[in-house]
Amino acid sequence: MIHSKLESVYDRINYIIIALYKVGTQVFYCHKFILANSSEVFKVMMYSSCWPESKMSEIILREHERHCKQFEKFLAYFYKSEVTVCQKCVDSLIFLADKYLVGNLKNLCVTYMAEQVRHMSIQRTLEWFKTARFLCLEDLSQKCLEIICWNSYEVVESPDWKNLDKELVLSMLKNSDLVIQGEYTLFLALLNWLTERTLAHASELLPFIRFSQMKVYELQAVKNSILCQDKELKSLIKKLVSKAYKLRALLSHQSELNLSFGKDYYKPRNYLDFSVDDFKLRENIRCGITSTVQAISSAIPSETCNAEWQLTYRKFNNANTGSLRFVCQNSEAGEGFAQAVILIKESLRVINVIKSDVTTYAPQAHLALDVSLPEGNLRENLTILIKFIPK
Repeated sequence: MIHSKLESVYDRINYIIIALYKVGTQVFYCHKFILANSSEVFKVMMYSSCWPESKMSEIILREHERHCKQFEKFLAYFYKSEVTVCQKCVDSLIFLADKYLVGNLKNLCVTYMAEQVRHMSIQRTLEWFKTARFLCLEDLSQKCLEIICWNSYEVVESPDWKNLDKELVLSMLKNSDLVIQGEYTLFLALLNWLTERTLAHASELLPFIRFSQMKVYELQAVKNSILCQDKELKSLIKKLVSKAYKLRALLSHQSELNLSFGKDYYKPRNYLDFSVDDFKLRENIRCGITSTVQAISSAIPSETCNAEWQLTYRKFNNANTGSLRFVCQNSEAGEGFAQAVILIKESLRVINVIKSDVTTYAPQAHLALDVSLPEGNLRENLTILIKFIPK
């Protein structure tokens, strides 16, 4: 009841002058007690004797031009206790709510952004990530980072890539769920980013490139890159590349040599090069028909996919979900782990990632991976990846 009364007051606001606010070139007439009741900042300004504004009938507020456009909607929330949040206004509303300590409005904006971020453009997602980080909204920033990493193949090709700050680039390089064409693609993207900064930060960021996941000819290209013209960087790259060749040479002998390749450097990300999906495959999955596909067969990067996998979708009884089973019987892998990953897309953007459990495999052993997949997702644009992870 009280909210409807306040809303009625707001509708007649031009006829009741309690305090005058200037924001940019705009003028607003507001009630002191309503502002103070909704905002701790306004409460101090309106009623604290320490503030000269408390004795004034007119106060000048200075805001960024883009926030001025949403200031009327911001003030309206004080009277109506509701607001329609949208893409156009949410950035300004959350900044204003944070500045003036309007907690309920801030939470409303955070909830909206968390729900909508997976449907936003990459440019918008990057903007929201910066906003969340600036306002110390950890959960929201992690949600944005998740979407950024799932769509990193698009991020590195966007005009925004060269302008990303080092902290975000580092967070992406550390992320094992990064979706990218291949590790060499990520290296080239980093090289592009570093070149814009005259190779500054190279020694800090290069160790997070997983050279172990590159093919031999790609490793050779790395050694011939512009980075190796720098003496110190050449030494660093030589060391990192040698670790990649160590995996190739010793993976099949790791048990007898008691070696471990469990560090992130040796683990694959979600490479689109591992994709086994095509249109016919999805049609077969929907109909419950077993499909046979060629996929990778080892934790050592290869130019060919020479393992035969069978994929079958089984719907659970009386449920809207089922299991997508991956079976391989002729893997050339040594010992380690395997995992199936399904990328669910909307308009070519990854909006969700579903994974199987990480399963232990042994030489020539029967290998089966199961992924729980809601039936509704079968109508989505799916990309299926299979990857082997050394132990």
